[in-house]
Amino acid sequence: MLDGADFANAMLPWGSPGPVRLPDTASERAALANAHLAGGPADVLYSPMDHDPERGHVDALALAALCPAADGLCRWLACDLDAADGHGAGGLADPAHAARCIAERADNAGLGGGLLIARSRGGAGRHVWLLLPEPTPLADAMLGLAVLVAQAFRVAVADVGDYGGAQAFRRPDGQAVQPGQAGAVELIPRGAARPSRGWALALPAAGAYAANSPPQNLISAVFTRPRDDRDRRLATSV
Repeated sequence: MLDGADFANAMLPWGSPGPVRLPDTASERAALANAHLAGGPADVLYSPMDHDPERGHVDALALAALCPAADGLCRWLACDLDAADGHGAGGLADPAHAARCIAERADNAGLGGGLLIARSRGGAGRHVWLLLPEPTPLADAMLGLAVLVAQAFRVAVADVGDYGGAQAFRRPDGQAVQPGQAGAVELIPRGAARPSRGWALALPAAGAYAANSPPQNLISAVFTRPRDDRDRRLATSV
């Protein structure tokens, strides 16, 4: 997820994320990734836009990837499905249900092999990642993700009629949300005009293997099923 990137975001000692310059060598990048997985300490190069980079130390590294990469191409797409318990009444009642609808459409589009679903740091939300088969121009990636999520919304509506139950993309009060809605179904990339360093999303499994401490962000499921199976038997472990 950091392939092709010059920068990532990291949680910094003052409690908010900030941009850090990624090392140039594969071994140093691997060391950062290992620190992220272990929730361990790391030295980072804090690189804000408004002043010179400076070295810093974090006690428990947690990284966020940026999209698109330095060359302007997208290696991954993502949906940030926020839960109402962390984002107020506008969040989703059941982010896992929404994630399953997106997973079904991604698999149907032949993207199941690059699909990863992770819990958000709060535990109730879901981050749906799609690792692309090849680097893709930003405008194409944005359009492809928008179409995929629109199809997932249609699946959610059809499932209510076909199988009963609640609509996947809904708030706790029963009102439907919209694709791309902040605090509910946020899409990355969000548009065809790239921010200075891209859009950020927390990488999965931060601190997942830290000894004697609960994981912040465990990978919960990878969705797989036969592409021609139309009964929408979705993964229930998400």
